[in-house]
Amino acid sequence: MTPLRINVVLGPFLPTLPGPAGAIEKLWQGIAEHLAQTGHQVTLVARRYEDQPTHETLQGVRYLRRSGYTRTNRTAPDLARDLAYSFRILAALPPADITVTNAFFLPTLLAWRKRRTGRVVVNVQRYPKKQMWLYDRVDRLSSVSQAVADEIVRQRPSLKPIVGVVPNPVDVDVFAPPAQPIDRPPTTLAFHGRVHPEKGLHLLVEAFARLHAQHPQLKLKLIGPTATEHGGGGQPYLDRLATLAGPAPVEFVAPIRDPAQLAQALRDADLYCYPSMADLGESFGVSPLEAMAVGLPTVVSALACFREFADDDVNALVFDHNAPDAVDRLEAALLRLLQEPDTRRRLAQAGIDKADAFSYPRVASAYERDFLSLVHTPPT
Repeated sequence: MTPLRINVVLGPFLPTLPGPAGAIEKLWQGIAEHLAQTGHQVTLVARRYEDQPTHETLQGVRYLRRSGYTRTNRTAPDLARDLAYSFRILAALPPADITVTNAFFLPTLLAWRKRRTGRVVVNVQRYPKKQMWLYDRVDRLSSVSQAVADEIVRQRPSLKPIVGVVPNPVDVDVFAPPAQPIDRPPTTLAFHGRVHPEKGLHLLVEAFARLHAQHPQLKLKLIGPTATEHGGGGQPYLDRLATLAGPAPVEFVAPIRDPAQLAQALRDADLYCYPSMADLGESFGVSPLEAMAVGLPTVVSALACFREFADDDVNALVFDHNAPDAVDRLEAALLRLLQEPDTRRRLAQAGIDKADAFSYPRVASAYERDFLSLVHTPPT
């Protein structure tokens, strides 16, 4: 196999680890490292953060960092910042056979420079919002779930030949179950991700407050950013959650950047819930898959993208987040886990088994196969 020169370009708003990386930044660092381990020449381009060096090589991956921006959470200013960042990155990219990115404007710019930066792969991590026409000249639209792939084709049927699916990975070496299964009455219900209304945490907090009245030993731990500049809902949403919780104990935990520490925080919990309501925003769902990987009985909402790994009453419980009685349904699912030890044990083991199919080596190999097929296929 001839090694490939692969550029991976991250977006303008969040850095790589050990900075305050988001889920996309973390997973592409891991994929880049696995591709480098198999002999490919990988350059990862990202926003520079504080004292991170402009150039360095870690785990076989060459890092190029350039100045980025703080997200405003307003569409027009954020798109303008993405465009400025894309032009800045375009000038810095080394020659490559493949360039992967999920920046908004960069794929369009790269499509006119394929002789230098190779085949253009757009990593579609979110539901498309009628921007797919911008990518008519790219070589692959690599969506992270079949639900996202189907929506791309629905919005832009002409792109069907270049649409593919490669799921997001979970580090099953880090997010691993305890050596000895822990079978104890549940006391901690956990969530990790952005503390934002689209994550449906108001449903979770309301359901939890009801359960706590009957199960006073139960507490809720929400791990993740709350500030708007880091993708959270800000103080107004925190105030809303506090009102819904009432006297029930809800603990807000700052984002845990270190994957090993996050995995341990999840292992310290007993149940997990990811009640996202982002039908047109959520694209895969690494967080609940990480919880399943460590052996937590997990409840998720009925988003289409979660069908990639969550089978109701097989390896997770699924509730209809769009139902008029969504809180009742979520409460019933959580109550079932509280009251049925056999169900907890069965779902926990099935979740561990399912997560193994999404390991970094398997996902990196899927990308490698797709990249090789693109490079060895004559351009159209």
